[in-house]
Amino acid sequence: MDPGNVVQAGGTNALVVITQMQPTTVIFIMAEDSLGQVQGQMRKTHSLPVEAWDRNSTKELATGKLLTINNQIDTPPAR
Repeated sequence: MDPGNVVQAGGTNALVVITQMQPTTVIFIMAEDSLGQVQGQMRKTHSLPVEAWDRNSTKELATGKLLTINNQIDTPPAR
């Protein structure tokens, strides 16, 4: 397998092995404009309810809690 290959179920060469389904960590991007509001709510309640939806936003896949915010900043590539 080469870096960048797609991970598929039932493949012959394992790139990843999933050993645990519960709990699952989900990483997502949040707009900077929303950060202050989310941080404020996190200070009050220490977690926020979240929902995971499919790509078409038609089927709810899972629910969970936001427990922490990573301080990593995504910068656009140089042109």
